[in-house]
Amino acid sequence: MPAAPQPHKPKPQKPRRTATARSRWLVTLAGAVAVAGVAWVLAPLLVLAGHRPLEDALPRLLLGVVVLAAWALANLRIDRRERAANERLVAALSASADDPDAQASVEELGILQDRAKEALERLRTLRFGARWGGRYVYQLPWYLVIGAPGSGKTTALSSAGLGFPVDGQAHGLPLTGVGGTRHGDWWFTERAVLIDTAGRYTTQDSRHAVDSRVWTGLLDILKEHRPRQPINGVLITVSLADLASWSDADRRAHAQTIHRRLTELRRQLGVRFPVYVLCTKADLVTGFNGFFDTLTPEERAQVWGMTFPVGDGPNGLGPAGWFRDSFLALLRRLDERLLERLHQEPDVERRSLNFTFPLQVASLEAPLADLLETVFTPHDGEPLLLLRGVYLSSATQGGVAVDRLAAPFAGFGTGHPGGADEHAVKQSFFLERLFRELIFAEANLAGVDEVLERRRRLRGLALAGGTLAAGLAVALFWARSTAGNLDLIARVDAAAVKAAQALAVLDTPPRSLGRVDDTDFAAILPALDALRAIPTGYADARPWPPVELAGGLYQGDRLGRLADGAYRRALRSVFLSRIVLRLEEQLRTNWARPDQLRLSLRAYLMLAGREPLDLAFFNEWMAADWQRTLQGPPNEARRRALGEHLAALFVVGFAPVPADDALLERVQEVLRQAPRPQAPA
Repeated sequence: MPAAPQPHKPKPQKPRRTATARSRWLVTLAGAVAVAGVAWVLAPLLVLAGHRPLEDALPRLLLGVVVLAAWALANLRIDRRERAANERLVAALSASADDPDAQASVEELGILQDRAKEALERLRTLRFGARWGGRYVYQLPWYLVIGAPGSGKTTALSSAGLGFPVDGQAHGLPLTGVGGTRHGDWWFTERAVLIDTAGRYTTQDSRHAVDSRVWTGLLDILKEHRPRQPINGVLITVSLADLASWSDADRRAHAQTIHRRLTELRRQLGVRFPVYVLCTKADLVTGFNGFFDTLTPEERAQVWGMTFPVGDGPNGLGPAGWFRDSFLALLRRLDERLLERLHQEPDVERRSLNFTFPLQVASLEAPLADLLETVFTPHDGEPLLLLRGVYLSSATQGGVAVDRLAAPFAGFGTGHPGGADEHAVKQSFFLERLFRELIFAEANLAGVDEVLERRRRLRGLALAGGTLAAGLAVALFWARSTAGNLDLIARVDAAAVKAAQALAVLDTPPRSLGRVDDTDFAAILPALDALRAIPTGYADARPWPPVELAGGLYQGDRLGRLADGAYRRALRSVFLSRIVLRLEEQLRTNWARPDQLRLSLRAYLMLAGREPLDLAFFNEWMAADWQRTLQGPPNEARRRALGEHLAALFVVGFAPVPADDALLERVQEVLRQAPRPQAPA
């Protein structure tokens, strides 16, 4: 009889470089190239003992090679650490190749790893609006959502109005859809990242070996990608329908399971985190819909529950010790609303349901208190878990009301008919502000890994030496920048004196800067040229300071504003006024030449703002005039300079000049009497 074939034992596959790793290489390469470029520019400024060791190209090239080599070594070290972690994980899960549970764990953990990498890649690329100051999503707080299968985790998240910015997915769905989380979904919101885990990872009651290993692997993934603070909080969902139907033994068993998951989180992640208990499916409590159906959208968004102080509760029981008093306060608020609802409801049956609703909620106190006490009471020296609050909610889901909630009052005739009206409401209750204004606002409550913090402090001390060295380099750079800026100020002062002297010539009798009565463009050119040529001024403006003058000491911006302002004022008062005067001269002297008179009038009306400005026509007209008044090759440079000043005048802009209306009337009268130009045949 032939021997039975041995099962094939697959070898652990060597992890390939992921898209996230490739993205890290590319992004850090851009940073390394930027650092090398800055070093190439700034290195020649370094002076040691009167020498510039990095002034030549070869030393600077070697410095750039060192920067790129450090970049490559750092990324290779990260890749090696990630490969080692992946290989250890795969090897541990594949230790028994003939164990179907181990193989299932490998496959499922691979799915989780791929989904985590996909989520991280999306987190690196997604960016929010301006109100977040350009903050990337991967820097936002992370929350882990756990709970039994069917407890309403995914439905609560999708109904909380969290503002999901995920592109290409309707209604802000996560990486997978809603309707039973099979593995784990990453939800990206404007305020936080929520990880919706499969319910079987919490209960581990179907395939314990598989679910336990994958749960541990998920925590490893969180620790790997956010080692300092893997999570900022945990949200536990408990279905009120389940809570009401469980026996005492079932309830304690589930509470012990939740306690184990929280303890594993605390131990494996190494941080203390707030825990929020969300009691879901409150709409299945008899009377809920009728009791709250008159709430406005703003009232439905409020928080319904209790928030506990941070610290130990009464009798050392932790925050759970505050539960009973807080729950009584919640019931009192329901009683305060009850009378109003009884008066508002005309239907007798619905009024009966409204009347019993506070009693239905009160019946949940004992099982809920027992569950909290079991979950949050530490055992055998375990650290105290931080229960931050207990909240009740209802998402947009259906279901059948649990009749056992009304059983204690059946003899008083308060049983409900269980019709469709009881579950007709399809709106979320008490979720939106819970996430936005309470849970997300408390992201800083979570602690950090103390071991990693100590390492981080050591690294900080190690960087102190580098910081001191960098400070010395900056001081040397500032010294060089100070000297350069003093030289710049001296050059600007000299140019300003030259420009002032040129302007003084224009203010010497019979000329006056305050009164323009000549059209001698050649006479004003020295002043305009001097003002235009002032360093940092109009002709020398630059979007950023020279490297050798930077470092926060650059004075060019302040000096440039003054120089540019002086040139602009001269263009408008010295140059533009003479252009206007010249055009008025043309209007007075060209009456016998109607064709020239029309063109002069058009240019004049453009400056007065009475005709649209045609730059090409105006430049051509003034160039032709300067060609007549400044003739010959010796004046070519002057004509070119005047054209540059004219272009600058239109760039800086000016207010419409006052027109001589009397002159315009005479010109228009002449043009009306002149024969109109004939079109060519």
